[in-house]
Amino acid sequence: LWQTLLPATHTFQLARLDSFPATVCRFARASRCRLFRGFAAYGRDHAAQATIYGFRLHARISEAGFITALAVAPANESDS
Repeated sequence: LWQTLLPATHTFQLARLDSFPATVCRFARASRCRLFRGFAAYGRDHAAQATIYGFRLHARISEAGFITALAVAPANESDS
């Protein structure tokens, strides 16, 4: 949906990169969780000061505020 809403004529010169966690299940249940087994991983949520089990979403945002790229990675992957 967000790709269809991007302006086709606009060229993006500057972009911001950011990532945020997406928790699959609570940490206490993570060892028994079968959702996304093999894809999700343990990682750190720095805003909540907690360890999570899930994914990290990486987004590239243009200077106009449009999301130009979005990637899903295991929670233990760094922002670089």
